[in-house]
Amino acid sequence: MSNMTVLDVGSATGFFAFEFEKRGAQVTSVDIPSLTDWDMPGYNREQEFSELMKYYPAANLEELCYLQFDGPFRFCYERMRSKVARHYSTIYNLASGELKKQQFDLVFLGYILPHLFSPLHALNAVTQLCGDRLIIFQGVGWR
Repeated sequence: MSNMTVLDVGSATGFFAFEFEKRGAQVTSVDIPSLTDWDMPGYNREQEFSELMKYYPAANLEELCYLQFDGPFRFCYERMRSKVARHYSTIYNLASGELKKQQFDLVFLGYILPHLFSPLHALNAVTQLCGDRLIIFQGVGWR
């Protein structure tokens, strides 16, 4: 992956972003700005947030977002002396936000499509940034 540019959408803790970087890619990691931007179709949002806040435990949604996504990402980023660029956006706004008019050799979507109300709208936004390859990693089961 030397000299490839990679966009990791829905990067969360950054596992795949850091793996792409280890293999020589220049990586941009994108995740939602806040848990309130998480679509969560088919879920009771308040109940899901309440359960997650008990699991971690977190005092509020900002702290929960840090404990679930940003804290682990920052920990690995610092320990690995990473150069992964982290951006915050919903998938729907990718092509019109900070990354507009950029082209990536590879766009990687982790297990995010089931978390979206409008997966086709999301794919339309992502393909505008895709110069060569789009990889969609999708599991079969939901939970």
